[in-house]
Amino acid sequence: MSIVVGLQPSAIGRLAVQEAAHEAHLRATSLLVIHVSEVVDVDLLAQQEANLREEIADLLFEADLGEVDWTLQVTNGADVAEEILHLVPDDADLLVIGARRRSPVGKLILGSATQSLVLRAELPVLVVKTAPRTGPKPSAPTRPSTR
Repeated sequence: MSIVVGLQPSAIGRLAVQEAAHEAHLRATSLLVIHVSEVVDVDLLAQQEANLREEIADLLFEADLGEVDWTLQVTNGADVAEEILHLVPDDADLLVIGARRRSPVGKLILGSATQSLVLRAELPVLVVKTAPRTGPKPSAPTRPSTR
């Protein structure tokens, strides 16, 4: 049994790792972090993996969950969703992924690894997204006086 998270190098990817670590801690199970890289050079891939290991260790320290047993699997491929689904163990309990906001046109043109993972995964999927932007709420229109 384990929790699996797809790591993308972004703020939402880091948030997904922390949420997955929280789930692993709550369920007293291990965490598998999967990163699909665009890098094909073996030396660059090894350096990227080392950097990711350090970043994950920092994220887990910041999450302040105590000891979480985790491993990192770095692979490369053109189809991120396919690579992640290929690496998810049969006994995994949950897949955690990050989602960023995109316009409907952006979704149509670029496709969506997140959508593909949600639709094709054979295990529960937790989608983590950033909180909506906060700021001053637009004031409600005022009704003219009827006097």
